[in-house]
Amino acid sequence: MQHIVRPRAVLLSYFALFMVAAPAYAGAADQLREGIVFYDKKNYAAAQDVLSKAVTGEFRQSALAHYYLANSLMQLRRTNAAVVEYEQAYQLAPFSTFSGYCRQMLTRYGKTAPSVVKVPSASSARSIGPDTVSNDSAAGGISSEKKPFEEDLLRQLASRMPPIPKPEIENPPTSVILAGTLFEKSQFISEALARKNRATERLEQARALLTRAEAQSHSQIVSARSFGETDAALKERRANSEKLVSDLVQPFRNNVTNAERAFDEESRLYESCLNARMGY
Repeated sequence: MQHIVRPRAVLLSYFALFMVAAPAYAGAADQLREGIVFYDKKNYAAAQDVLSKAVTGEFRQSALAHYYLANSLMQLRRTNAAVVEYEQAYQLAPFSTFSGYCRQMLTRYGKTAPSVVKVPSASSARSIGPDTVSNDSAAGGISSEKKPFEEDLLRQLASRMPPIPKPEIENPPTSVILAGTLFEKSQFISEALARKNRATERLEQARALLTRAEAQSHSQIVSARSFGETDAALKERRANSEKLVSDLVQPFRNNVTNAERAFDEESRLYESCLNARMGY
C-alpha cells in the first residue's frame, strides 16, 4: 500500500503546543510523539501499539492521535479498525487540515462522514489535552457555534495585544487657562508649547499601537473555506470573526480618538497663548 503522506504543517503546530503544554501532559505528549516517529519510520506495528495506548489515555479525545492510529492500521491492512479511527478523527476535528483525507477514506470504504459535528467549548477544550485545545485557533480560524469558545479565544487574542497606556491629564485644565486674561495666557506660552509637544507624542504612540493591534488581530479573520463548508456557513463564520476582531481593536481606536481630542485642545491652547503674547 502506498505510504500515506501526513500534513507537516499540522505536525509542527501540534508540536509547538507540546512545548508550552502543562507538565501534567508531558508523558502523554511524549507517547503521542513516539507513535508519530514510529509511523514516520514506517514501523507501523510499533506505531499502532503506542498510539492505541494514547487514544485510550490522555489523548482519547485527540483528533491527531486517532488520525495517525488510523493511518498505521491502514498500513497494517486492518481496514475496518482504521475506518473507525478515521471517523473518530473527523468527528473531533471536522475543519482540521487532515479532515478532508479522513472524509475521503470514509467514503472510499462505504462509510458516510458525520454531517453534524460537535465543536468543543472552552471548558471541555481545557479538559482534553494540549493538542486539542482548539483546532480553529491553531489554524487561525474562529468557531461561531459556541459563544463561550469565542469569548475564550477573544481573551487569548487580547492577552497578545500591546498595552494601552493610562491617559495623561495635563494640569491646569486647558479651559481654565483659556478663560484667563491676555497677560496670564502670554506668560503660559512656554508651557503651552511643551504640552502640545507631549500631546503630539501621545497621538503618534496611539496611532502606532492601533496599527500593531490591527496587524496582530487581522490574521484571525476567516478567509478560507473549511472542508465541506457551505457558502452560508463561511459567510457567517467570517462575520463572527470580523466582529471579534473589531471588538478587540476598538479600545485602540478609542485611544486614538482621545489622543486626537487632547492634541486639538493643546493646539488651541498654544495658539491662544501665542496670540496673547503678540497682544491680541
